[in-house]
Amino acid sequence: YELFQRMARRQPGSVKDMLLWFADGMKLKASVLGQLWLTLLTFCWLLLYVLPATFIGSMTGSVLLLSIIIFAAMLLGAAEVLLYTPGAYMLAEEPSRSVTECFSAARQGMKPYKWKFFGFYCLYILQLLAVVIPFALVIVFVPMSAMMVSLVTLAGSSAAYLLIVPRMHMGCICYYHAVFGLEVAGPDDPFTM
Repeated sequence: YELFQRMARRQPGSVKDMLLWFADGMKLKASVLGQLWLTLLTFCWLLLYVLPATFIGSMTGSVLLLSIIIFAAMLLGAAEVLLYTPGAYMLAEEPSRSVTECFSAARQGMKPYKWKFFGFYCLYILQLLAVVIPFALVIVFVPMSAMMVSLVTLAGSSAAYLLIVPRMHMGCICYYHAVFGLEVAGPDDPFTM
């Protein structure tokens, strides 16, 4: 996250800086704890929405309706989890803060922008799907050996991670900085809330 934050502020940064960031034990600990906390929050929110949806959907007797209800519940859970994503960036900036403090502050700050941020994040998910689906169609419709399937899958995944994921992190950092009133890229930056 540190590298993306430097890039968002138009400061020089390199992969070496990112690796040096992990050399600091406190920052590494904060990063690992933050990811574990985010995973736990994701599991809990999805469980909170999916269990009742499964119970309600199973009473309908229709598999299609059950699937739609569970999908809607998962979308609601994902929207709740997205409120916590700036917590990881906060931890990267201030690893001395506690994990729960960062994620609580992130949730409170992002609450008014929940659906706006969800739509923003969905754009990146659609871009990922637009890159990966053509490779999946090649695998389905073109007969090839297992090695070729692996290469096609690797090409699709690599394209997605090299082209879209860095832009997604940059976009999230800019969004988070704009919401919390932090410097994004300079005073003349057109990105405003």
